[in-house]
Amino acid sequence: MQERRAPAPGSMLLDPLFLLALFLLALNDHVLKSAAPGVITGKLSDVAGLAVAPVLAVSLGELFGASSTDQQSRIRQLAFWALATALGFSAIELWEPAARAYSHLLGAVQSLPRVLVAWSARDTLVWAVARHVADPADLLTLPFCAAGLARVALRKRAPMSECAAIRR
Repeated sequence: MQERRAPAPGSMLLDPLFLLALFLLALNDHVLKSAAPGVITGKLSDVAGLAVAPVLAVSLGELFGASSTDQQSRIRQLAFWALATALGFSAIELWEPAARAYSHLLGAVQSLPRVLVAWSARDTLVWAVARHVADPADLLTLPFCAAGLARVALRKRAPMSECAAIRR
């Protein structure tokens, strides 16, 4: 049996399901929420964000050389980041100090381009605070934290000899 090659660092960022979740997150947050605010757009944002976050964290670790790309390592890392994402998300939804910190952090991230332009023009810097509505019902979306983990754990890689046969 031939040895299997580990995937390239960050290759999970090109996975079709990751790209779909990222697209839905961007579309929902920048178009749908303003066009049709409500429960569905709120939950869609949670679902997509929870699916994206662990995969993004693991992929960044791989790209910066902090982690291995073999399947077992990815499974361990995705499990860790899925749990960390679930705990952080739960804290934001259930604990007011975490929700406030999240609003300030998200506002700072969203304000960064505007602040950099103002700073370069020596204008007044204004940091925004993002609006966050805590909703314990959002915890129903927590299983989506494990989407990337399930995708990697259930993926069966063909041995290299089969891959070579397919290419011929």
